[in-house]
Amino acid sequence: MNYSRKIYGPISKLSPSSFVPFTTYKVKGAKIIWRNDNLIKEYGLGSECDIDSWLLEEFAFSSLEHFSSNLASDKSTFFAERYGGQLIAGNGGGGRAGLKGLFQCKGIGPTPLVNQGGAPQYTIGIASLEEMINEALWGEVCNILLPFGAVRCLAVIDLDYLSDNMEKCAIAVRENEFRLAHFELSPYFLLNNTSELVSETTRVRASIESFPMCFQSVFGYYTDFESSMKIILERYAKQLSYAKFFRICHGSLTSSNIGMSGKYLDFGTISSLGAYENIVTSRGNIGFLNEQDNILESIVNFIDNHNWYSSDIDVSSDHFCSFFSESLNIHLRNNFLIALGLIKEDSDFDEEKANEIFKIIYRYLTIGGNKELKGVPYHNMGNCFFNLESLAKCMRNDPKKNGIESQLFHLVCDFIDTNPDFDMNNFHRKCDLISSNVFNLDFLHYDVVREKINSKLSHIDSHLHITNYINEVLSDTRKLRDIL
Repeated sequence: MNYSRKIYGPISKLSPSSFVPFTTYKVKGAKIIWRNDNLIKEYGLGSECDIDSWLLEEFAFSSLEHFSSNLASDKSTFFAERYGGQLIAGNGGGGRAGLKGLFQCKGIGPTPLVNQGGAPQYTIGIASLEEMINEALWGEVCNILLPFGAVRCLAVIDLDYLSDNMEKCAIAVRENEFRLAHFELSPYFLLNNTSELVSETTRVRASIESFPMCFQSVFGYYTDFESSMKIILERYAKQLSYAKFFRICHGSLTSSNIGMSGKYLDFGTISSLGAYENIVTSRGNIGFLNEQDNILESIVNFIDNHNWYSSDIDVSSDHFCSFFSESLNIHLRNNFLIALGLIKEDSDFDEEKANEIFKIIYRYLTIGGNKELKGVPYHNMGNCFFNLESLAKCMRNDPKKNGIESQLFHLVCDFIDTNPDFDMNNFHRKCDLISSNVFNLDFLHYDVVREKINSKLSHIDSHLHITNYINEVLSDTRKLRDIL
């Protein structure tokens, strides 16, 4: 049966073996706690006379036994998506998300893809209301800050159900998204004897064969494998460079948490940081300064799977890893130099001198912060010796002493003096902006966001308080784009 016929958009181009149908039951006490009116309009759904009723009718379902019913009218078929990659806890893909149409419901309950012998937190299939509001908020924040945006939520649905630890449960209705993980094995996912699912080997081989069609469905064309991979990796590099500049640590940037388009998704471990420090926000993962290593591992895994299961091409992962790393360095350099007013977008400049300045800038900002640490620091706290504000100051004022600050000052002076088209007004404007405390990101700190969400949920009219809070956060986020 072609299960993908009930899934729309680019992701429907995957092989039918990538989707697993499962039964869910109507959640009759559910209510909308937050609604993304802008996204609803973008999808042309605003014509629904009662959008809340439509959202509940379509997506207020759960596979939990608590909601089970024998009535056909209370049942709906959703589809779990199979994928592999790093850190998916032995699951065979989405263990708590069900696809329907253009969207998927995260927190829908356990799917057929959960690892039955896995830890409870990865097999129960539910999500807390706090977690799903955080998911919705960060989807909008990253959609503003990052060049290729994020997977956004259409709505958050309160299921009027408490988990065993007495947390309110919810569903986030979010966009579907292609990921390189769809083309990777989940090596520790074991099919039981009664399963009708095809093996991981069969599933991945079929997915690899569909890669050209999948790429075309996302980008509108397909030429060849190498060109297509470079388009994806160039997007990854640019996306990550913006996140690094804005000190947004995803925490688990694996192949299942970044889309082929470059969009970020799954925001359970994301946080702003108070400094350019190697902070770990996710257990078992790597620190902020090395988040690119997860993408490099994803490239190797994807290419290995492609080479093993594709019959027409054999490519080197080293080639693509080098391409990604070089692209990331270029975008990082440009982001910092543009933000500091040293260059303008698409302007001509001395590449060698720009590289030398960026090398010193990056070293300056990370001195004292290279050791992996847990615990997210607040603004200009932590172990780093310097910050962006002190950087803007030392670039314009000779520190009158030897050391990295003096070295940076003289490099900047030389860069300005040898560039006849240098815009001094832009330089001072950008440095003034950096010095104005606009880069205080504490409003996006992990603990601050969670505390604010819980505070808003304590009100009787919590949906209004949540909506107002998210709007306030997004207003503050838009101000950051003035920097870059």
